[in-house]
This record gives sequence, C-alpha cells and structure tokens, in this order.
Amino acid sequence: MRSRPWITAVVVGLLAVGAGGAAFASAGDDGHAEKTFTLIQHETNFALITHGPQPAAGDTIVIRDDLLRSGEHGQATEKVGFDNIQCTVTFDSHILCHAATELFGRGQLTQQGVIAFPPPSSFDTAVTGGTDNFRGARGEVHRVQLSQTDSRLTFQLL
Repeated sequence: MRSRPWITAVVVGLLAVGAGGAAFASAGDDGHAEKTFTLIQHETNFALITHGPQPAAGDTIVIRDDLLRSGEHGQATEKVGFDNIQCTVTFDSHILCHAATELFGRGQLTQQGVIAFPPPSSFDTAVTGGTDNFRGARGEVHRVQLSQTDSRLTFQLL
C-alpha cells in the first residue's frame, strides 16, 4: 500500500480525544457504570483501503486502539480495554465512523458519527448503545488529539 498525504490528516483527526475528569467507568453501588469518565486512547493498528490516490467515497480506514486509565494529571496508566474503529469516506468532505469499545469486566459501548474531512483536532460522536454495565447507554464521547497516536476520550453518558 502506498502512502497518501491525506492519511495523516485522517489519523490525527480520528485520534483526537476529549477533555474531562479522570474517573474510570467503575461500577457504582447499584451496578451501573459512572456517567462521566476519561480514557487515553493509544493507536496500536491502522489499515487504509483506498481506491485511488485521492480520498474518494468508499475508502475505508480501520483502527485498533488500547484504552488506558487517565491518571490524576491526565497521563496514561494501566490498560483497561480496547476499541475498534471503522470509518468510510462519504461525500461532501465527510467520513462516517463506527466504534466498538470493550472495557474489561465492564462491558461494551458503541459510538458513531459523521465527521468533517479532514477531521478537526476535537469532535464529538454519539454513544449509541452498550452491554453489561453499559446496557442501554446513550450519550456523547468528546475527543481531543494529544499526539500523532494518542487522544483523550471523555465519555458523558445519560
């Protein structure tokens, strides 16, 4: 696969992640997950499936990240899960992204959103569901880019 100049813009935007508190999604006394928590997202795998030298409708980006607990000062600490992200280039300078997040011993969260292309350094996507402690979850994830491979995610569940 040949390198494409627009790949960097996509990766940087997709890895952008949000500001917020330093709590992790731990089960409360009632067995439900906390409503707001922050994780550090660290890219471990990246694949790009293209149909030509320029971004075009149908091109696909697939990413796998480790998810790390966010420490007191925002630094990454222990691995608490992973995510898989798939984005498809659509029309009018946008990409459609879907993410599945697995938090060890807690359950899964799904997210999706339409994002400008190339992506901005921070953006929000919708939480569309979950399993186990996150069953029926709804809300938002705010993403802010920290580096070429790291982002901060702030989940705000309803």
